[in-house]
Amino acid sequence: MSQSPPSPTASPVRDPFVEQGLHLMVKPIGPICNLDCEYCYYLHKEELYPRNKSWRMSPQTLRQYIAQYFNAQPSGTA
Repeated sequence: MSQSPPSPTASPVRDPFVEQGLHLMVKPIGPICNLDCEYCYYLHKEELYPRNKSWRMSPQTLRQYIAQYFNAQPSGTA
């Protein structure tokens, strides 16, 4: 008589964000960027975008972004 293979044990499904936290990156909004991505669709397109005083987010927006990022993390991971 042949034996059937052992049945796999089911693991409980876990929410990946609960244990690992949330990871993200701020994406540039225009052609001025300090990243060097091979797939960039902004390269050589500066003339297509309006001139701004600054392409950076304001300090207030950055503070809010960081606070929201920290608050989204599981307890004890940020």
